[in-house]
Amino acid sequence: MLGVLGTGLGFAAFFALVATVGPARTMLVTYVAPVFALAYGAAFLHEAVTVAAAAGVVLVVAGTRVASRPVPRTGA
Repeated sequence: MLGVLGTGLGFAAFFALVATVGPARTMLVTYVAPVFALAYGAAFLHEAVTVAAAAGVVLVVAGTRVASRPVPRTGA
């Protein structure tokens, strides 16, 4: 029951997000997942955050930001 409930709520939230912001912007959340994995690993498992990992976080966040910008429309 817990799996069905959690999965059902997850899908409901996912489809609500698709309806609100569109599928392209919704899929950007998959790029941010490693950032949270790194943060949770450092906070709860006391894993080391290296310079390379921090640089990766900066690149992921910057790339996600660039990809989520609205596309300018040309008036023709």
